[in-house]
Amino acid sequence: MLESLSSATLITDTTPIMKIYTFFIGFIVAGLAVYSQNPVVNHPDMTAGEYYHYIYSHQKQTDPPRGFKPFYISHYGRHGSRYHTNSYYMDEALKPLLKADTLHILTDSGAQLLKDLQQLTSKHEGHYGMLTELGINEQKAIAHRIIERFPELGESSNGRNKVIAQSSLLPRCLASMTHFLTTFQSGRQLNIKAYCSDSIQQYIAPSVNLKQMFALEKRMEDSMRKRYCPPENFFKRIFSDPITARHLMDSPYQWMKMIINAGSICFNMEGVPNLFKHFTIEELKGAWTVRNAREYFAFGNSRDYPTSTHDMAIGLLGDFIRRCDIALVKGSDMVADFRFGHDSVVLPFASYIGLEGFNGGHYACQVDSIFNCTESVCMATNIQFVFYRNKKGNTLVKCLYNERERQFPALQAINRYYYSWEALRSYLLQLL
Repeated sequence: MLESLSSATLITDTTPIMKIYTFFIGFIVAGLAVYSQNPVVNHPDMTAGEYYHYIYSHQKQTDPPRGFKPFYISHYGRHGSRYHTNSYYMDEALKPLLKADTLHILTDSGAQLLKDLQQLTSKHEGHYGMLTELGINEQKAIAHRIIERFPELGESSNGRNKVIAQSSLLPRCLASMTHFLTTFQSGRQLNIKAYCSDSIQQYIAPSVNLKQMFALEKRMEDSMRKRYCPPENFFKRIFSDPITARHLMDSPYQWMKMIINAGSICFNMEGVPNLFKHFTIEELKGAWTVRNAREYFAFGNSRDYPTSTHDMAIGLLGDFIRRCDIALVKGSDMVADFRFGHDSVVLPFASYIGLEGFNGGHYACQVDSIFNCTESVCMATNIQFVFYRNKKGNTLVKCLYNERERQFPALQAINRYYYSWEALRSYLLQLL
């Protein structure tokens, strides 16, 4: 029977998990050293992590070596900003608040949180899983910048005008593809063909059994949440009787997570309250630290469970190489391959191919200072391979991640961000 909201009450039970996975403790302690570098300190909304809207900042592009001009692009992009896919987070966040309301134990802050969650839920009616207006505009803007950045793509003079687009079966990806292609085609004579099918789904958004990985990830997340997300102060702000309120839910840690996750979508929409205002900076910092570690564990190049990146990315890598080979055949009319999918593929893909910023395998509890899930896998995250050729027929390629140039640390560049396609292709084939 719980009788107080002391730390000993809420942070309960050192389970066998801590004995089996004692190495987690060492990583968490090491993580404290970089905790002060947490980006949420200056940007609280970054707590939204993978639910945050697309982050774009202009960066001057490095000129290619003399004589090389772009002629083909191969791309994978996550769908744009969206509504929540279902009501789960909001429902779970609301349940204890509704019960507390009937018991008249909500503070003014608690009553406001209840109102805000109900407003957010109402805004979702009829829109679950769909793109928001912001998501539509993100895809249009990315396509427009590709045209501006690489005006040679699709020019009639180079004999290339064919575009193949492939999408996940989910409506938000199909809508992202439609708005992207409409912008990319605007005012130009392009032969565009768009596809989605069960066979395409196998590499655009593969169905992979990650049950074991998620079980291990949950154990790590639970242990970190108990260290970084103490609920006592939050309870005191929301409930006039925190002791009674504690009995209205299975876990205060899980309930706080549901509120954070529910509120993370707010930055993709207009006319909804910012749920993060109910938390202190320290509470948001803790929530982001756990979320960041979780995202890296599951889909980054984690030493904890590295096979998940392989499972999610290997099919897409095969398609990239195959489509690039078709485009590079002499006389090919291919100018672009565009793919539209999900965060659960684009981040594993960047990690699997060893792209700069994702190449080093680290333990998830130690990545605060070297990995930022909000910047790395926000809505509309994309990866672009841009191919260049000179009159001699030599082919170079550079990679952009969220429209910023990235290197392949495992390879020697020809010129900073530009790599021989022959060398890069050989490297990628070794991964397969």
